Amino acid sequence: HVLCEDMDVATLVLRAAHETGFKESGIMSASSSGTIAAVRTTAMRLEVPIAADHQLLVSRDFIDFIVSQCNSRFRANALRTQVFFRALRRTMALRDLTSESTGWVVVVKPEQAKTIKVALESAQWLDLAFRMAPVEDG
Repeated sequence: HVLCEDMDVATLVLRAAHETGFKESGIMSASSSGTIAAVRTTAMRLEVPIAADHQLLVSRDFIDFIVSQCNSRFRANALRTQVFFRALRRTMALRDLTSESTGWVVVVKPEQAKTIKVALESAQWLDLAFRMAPVEDG
């Protein structure tokens, strides 16, 4: 999830996401404190039943094959994510050259959210108008 200054910035985030293969991305919410864009795709999802009622339905060889497929998809997704961040930086840099806005985007891993929130509060960058809150993955 990406917290954006406004809908215009969120649109730029979504453009970068769609251009780099994150086709299911969209706007999660918009409020006075910003707009949340969700960057996601299900293109690399893999759903394979391997057990039911505590019984394996597949062979150990098949499980090894599925693990290999999952690892391959994780690597491909990591590369796609790098391409997205490059596209986002390029898009925002072009925007900064052609706009007087001081747009901002904050991308935070859940495990880093509290540390970053404390740092932003201590720098007085967060107030009642700008708060961080968890966003449920949907």
